[in-house]
Amino acid sequence: MLDFISTAAAAEGAAQPQEGGLGSLLFIIIFFVIIFYFFMVRPQNKKAKEKQKLIDSIAVGSEVITVGGICGKVQKIKDEYLVIALGGGNTTLVINRGYVHSVLPKNTIDAIMSDAAVETPKKSGKPAEQKKGAADTASK
Repeated sequence: MLDFISTAAAAEGAAQPQEGGLGSLLFIIIFFVIIFYFFMVRPQNKKAKEKQKLIDSIAVGSEVITVGGICGKVQKIKDEYLVIALGGGNTTLVINRGYVHSVLPKNTIDAIMSDAAVETPKKSGKPAEQKKGAADTASK
């Protein structure tokens, strides 16, 4: 029985492997490199160019939003840093240019501030009422 298995294995080993395996492997590798370039590298480079264009377009008086969500108007530009005024202009903040998320259209912050002033709720002067529940049961 063992002699039969070793004879069968020797017969299969004697068959010549097909040539062309290296060429098809090289083709597959090149194909995946091209796919990787068009789906990963190229869009990333495009985004980086757009971000650099946005950063270069910032000027004094521009209204910006930072990556942290802070809105402000640019008052001064010094190398890689911006001084932005927040709210009514009483508070300033120094940030790096790279932390600008987007540039807003002119007078956007003023429009937001005027809407926020109108919608501010007025205090009634009455003391806040306690809800019945856990506080009442704890005192009993």
